[in-house]
Amino acid sequence: MVDLHLDRSRTVCRSQQWIEARLALDEAKTAFSDEIMHPEWRTVAIVITICSKDWDEAIRSAKQGAPHIDILAVLSRVIFLTNYVQPCTRYLKAALRLDADHAQAAKLFRRVKAIGVAKDACDRVFAIGDNASAIAKYTKALEMGGTDIEGAGGLPEAAVLSNRAAA
Repeated sequence: MVDLHLDRSRTVCRSQQWIEARLALDEAKTAFSDEIMHPEWRTVAIVITICSKDWDEAIRSAKQGAPHIDILAVLSRVIFLTNYVQPCTRYLKAALRLDADHAQAAKLFRRVKAIGVAKDACDRVFAIGDNASAIAKYTKALEMGGTDIEGAGGLPEAAVLSNRAAA
């Protein structure tokens, strides 16, 4: 029965129907209220909260309950979206120490590093007054940006957009 609810939650999340995903998750919680919340349900709940751009609540939810590698990976993502790169990197390193092959954590770690390098390159060209190159580099950095499943890229994307507009 638990697998049935998890499958339904996964399916609805893949279709990015967040209201239905929240309803499916609430239904699962009600059906299994006496059991400890499955880590994947916690992950789905946090992802739904990220998609509604309530990052503070996503962070609170991720920090509640027993630690789990998937939760650490999602917590890292929401911390990154709030533009706290150093804490994000710390959580990602902790997740990767638990499982060096964790796909989601490894992918986000590479992305955080790549975006940091791109942002530094953009800022350097902007600082010397090469606005055309800065705009091109900021535009390229935006291509690494987030999706709706990440709250549309969060504050890092907003900062890049602002910097590009200034160039």
